[in-house]
Amino acid sequence: MKNQIFLSVGFLTMIATAFTNCGQDVNFNQLPALGGAGLGTPNAEILENCRNAKATSRLQVLNENVVFADTRVESGRAQVCEWNVNDNLDKVNDKNQARYEQNHRLGLPEKAVVCDVKMTVQRQRIVYDDVFLLSYNGRLIASNDNTAVMSHLTPEAAVAASNGQSVDLFKADWLQFRGSPFQNSDRDDYCLGKEQGLGSCQWPLTQIEGDFAFEFAPELLVDIGKRESPTNQVLGFSVTGDNDAASDCYHSPINFDVKVEYYISN
Repeated sequence: MKNQIFLSVGFLTMIATAFTNCGQDVNFNQLPALGGAGLGTPNAEILENCRNAKATSRLQVLNENVVFADTRVESGRAQVCEWNVNDNLDKVNDKNQARYEQNHRLGLPEKAVVCDVKMTVQRQRIVYDDVFLLSYNGRLIASNDNTAVMSHLTPEAAVAASNGQSVDLFKADWLQFRGSPFQNSDRDDYCLGKEQGLGSCQWPLTQIEGDFAFEFAPELLVDIGKRESPTNQVLGFSVTGDNDAASDCYHSPINFDVKVEYYISN
């Protein structure tokens, strides 16, 4: 079946132009900024260190270009999905049975502590099939299959936010996610922290040229960042398929710039 994708990332702000909302009333200007976020929460010390590093010009910046290549080109296969291998299941219509995974490790130094990650996506025509998962450090931050996320993934932890809300973190666990259903008729989007006012997401529908935008409160990103070592900060992107060998697990090239703000711990 057509027109869904599975994405995974963390500590992230993704921005581009001309998009289709993944929900109503998306407002990127109302999320907590680094200046006042996280006070009195378990991540308060890191957030305070980030504020101090910025105030004293010790906040460092890593700029990287990240490319998730055309999956046919990268895999060398005209039919990208591989059913019944590598923990993939057999073909079943309208279910996430197989996936193709891509990862990019950020070039951060040892003792780096992430304060924020911004991703800028230039306008580009992106085609994908079927479902996407975007993750950071293996924790799901966006997907167009919210039903599967909520019904098949188990929360790893709950992040206590400064606004009094609690945000569940889900691992992008393929063994749990596989076999879950999807549908293409209506939007069914997952965006980390959106329901709590701590995340905003936008992306175009499949085969439509447009802008991507993902923004998450720094306190969520700090929590995800500290769950892996500084030299193992990874952005992940996965695409699933159900039973269409000709088009499943495919996406065209996705190219974006990443800006990571961090400080060096003692």
